[in-house]
Amino acid sequence: MTKVSTWIGVVVLSACLNAAHASEVWSTSTKIRSIYPTQTSLFFLTEYSSSLGTCDAGGRFEIRNTDPNYEILSSALMAAFFGDYSIRVNNEDTGPRCALRVNRFFVDR
Repeated sequence: MTKVSTWIGVVVLSACLNAAHASEVWSTSTKIRSIYPTQTSLFFLTEYSSSLGTCDAGGRFEIRNTDPNYEILSSALMAAFFGDYSIRVNNEDTGPRCALRVNRFFVDR
């Protein structure tokens, strides 16, 4: 019975991880065209166009100042912008929005 329970647990965990991975939306490598800091968020425009974005041809993204690690995310994003590095963005939105909310990103050389 223990082997069956363990096997079922592994199958369920695997299914959950695959579902979470499948729902992630990553951009292709893109340049940041502009940044727009406000009192509540850091907005930025990219060359990438997401089909979920409804503003700026799908290239508007947002990091809210209430998001975990806002200081690190916004600092890394500004460094990428000023250094003219490319980024790959992960957003947590699954439906249309004007500015897609970013939860993490890669900075590429």
